[in-house]
Amino acid sequence: MFDAHCHFRTGDCIFRTGELLPQNISKDYDVGLVRSSEIGLDRRFSSVLSMDRQVEILKEILQYAENNGIAVTLHCVRETGLMLEILGKMNFEPLTVMWHGFTGSAETAARLHGLGVIVSLGLKMSDRVAELYRANPYIVLETDYEGCDFNEYTRELEAHYERCAAALKMSVNELEKRCRELTNAFKN
Repeated sequence: MFDAHCHFRTGDCIFRTGELLPQNISKDYDVGLVRSSEIGLDRRFSSVLSMDRQVEILKEILQYAENNGIAVTLHCVRETGLMLEILGKMNFEPLTVMWHGFTGSAETAARLHGLGVIVSLGLKMSDRVAELYRANPYIVLETDYEGCDFNEYTRELEAHYERCAAALKMSVNELEKRCRELTNAFKN
């Protein structure tokens, strides 16, 4: 099954590292890593990297990605308003930005839809998939799985698809096909 965001290498996953996340970024970061790393803002790590510096780095990397036609996976914790403000000033092609691990409101999902941003829902969001899908039909499913047990990973992903497909009143195959199609820009 297709997984829109994981840290576990499988044949059918958009694999992302955390090299460009605020808690991991080094002084001499490489903007080119945006092809394989999620990027973003994270208030939890403002003591490691100030919010001003996080914003500066995010804008630089987003501009690089936009200029080079690179699809972007966003990470955002406790800075939704600021992330929306920054995205609103960018000019990405629709469906080339994915907000991974989305836990926000239907209103925020709708705003992201207006910007052409894909909303990626993790395992804990299955119960809200129908509400968020009505606000933003650019919904994909992810596990954000970091473990190394392939059987556990497969069970979690399959159960996630089954719960979400039932809530959306579509087949698992139809939902998986939609997720694949929405993320075409992310397949390097």
